[in-house]
Amino acid sequence: MSASAVVFWDIDGTLVRGSLERLFLKYLLQQEHVTRIGTAANVLLLALYFPPPKSYQIKLAYLRNQKVGEVETWIQRCWDESIKQNLFDGARQVITQLANTGARQVLLSGTLKPLASPLMTHLGIDEIIAAEPEIVNQRYSGRLIEPHPHGEYKALYAERWLAANDLSWDRVVALANHGNDRYLLKKASRAIAVHPDQKLRQIAKHQDWPIANNLKDVAAYVIQ
Repeated sequence: MSASAVVFWDIDGTLVRGSLERLFLKYLLQQEHVTRIGTAANVLLLALYFPPPKSYQIKLAYLRNQKVGEVETWIQRCWDESIKQNLFDGARQVITQLANTGARQVLLSGTLKPLASPLMTHLGIDEIIAAEPEIVNQRYSGRLIEPHPHGEYKALYAERWLAANDLSWDRVVALANHGNDRYLLKKASRAIAVHPDQKLRQIAKHQDWPIANNLKDVAAYVIQ
């Protein structure tokens, strides 16, 4: 791996067990910061727009009208009480190993960008492509600014980021766990399936991509 390599890291299922956003929503419900009834009401309110909204335009219905500062507090508490304990073993170590080679590492995920902030600090990664919430008067509107990085959009946003940074796909190493990440993985110079689901495992075998069932194995596949 050259010192100028770009490593795109998926988050959910790759660095963290499960989904960051589901862990966060579970925490909010447990702490009664939000309710299922209130979230359903927010979905209905957001759905009244014409033309009918797309899914990403109501994705954050559970945060509709919540203050930005208050949500930041909830995120930090959720990180301390739940998310940190769900990191896969070896996450910080492998990222440090890659950083020591000069790799430029970017988190690339459909999760909410503010929700990934404590993870970035913990892992020592300062670049991210993630879901951008719409903020109006320092409150969450319940909508995303554009479709979240998922499936084909993940590859599209990665390409946009590469162009903005005057970089090309031939420098990219992509690591992900889900079958829907195949669009990104197929574009990368080197693809690694990390903790892959059944669909991605099949694709990886067909494409002859390395499969890492443990984060501790990742560095060996990346640093060649």
